[in-house]
Amino acid sequence: MTAKIMIIEDDVDIIEVLQLYMEKEGYTVQVASTIEEGWAKISLFVPDVLLLDVNLPDGNGFELADRYRNISNGSLIFITGLNSEGHRLEGFDVGAGDYITKPFIPREVLARVKVNLRRNAGIEQKNFEQFGDLTVYYEQKEIFKQGELIPLFIKEKKLLFYLLENKGQILSLEQIIDHVWGVNGVEDTKIVSVNISTLRRKLENNPSKPQYIHTCRGYGYQFSCQ
Repeated sequence: MTAKIMIIEDDVDIIEVLQLYMEKEGYTVQVASTIEEGWAKISLFVPDVLLLDVNLPDGNGFELADRYRNISNGSLIFITGLNSEGHRLEGFDVGAGDYITKPFIPREVLARVKVNLRRNAGIEQKNFEQFGDLTVYYEQKEIFKQGELIPLFIKEKKLLFYLLENKGQILSLEQIIDHVWGVNGVEDTKIVSVNISTLRRKLENNPSKPQYIHTCRGYGYQFSCQ
């Protein structure tokens, strides 16, 4: 799928040269020169990479960046004449993957766009895993079975994702209790087996012969796909 690039900049010459370089690379490009116009287009276009100036005619690019972050995990690259340490830090604080100061070389901007696209693609690939008929989304803390979202209570979710994030490892009852309920949370270890049984009913095709959550008798539990 063609990457979508959004350029928000009030200098027409900069817009033209960046748009030319991005389109030559085969990217789909949208441009805007104000925050108001940019936000209207972002909301519909939802770019994979946002190239954003800071000083715009109707406001501050940092504020727009914050709004973009609320709807997208795409890459954010500031292109600006502001070169102070404070401005750079503010840019990274709002989630920028890069901060380029003017004047710049257009080929360098294109190279950084490519790097950010590759970085984001890697994150997306790592964000989920497939186990048989289960699909796990780690960032969203969601799990689907045959395409249907499995509803989980807070402790069930915390327990399941602790097992998933340590898949292949045997976790002791003490480790599980400390992580899910806290060091002084509960004393009765049966609460773990109760929650494990509930998870098996939700995840397993045959809870009495689990495929995913395995009991290691006398010690604890392990998540593995067998």
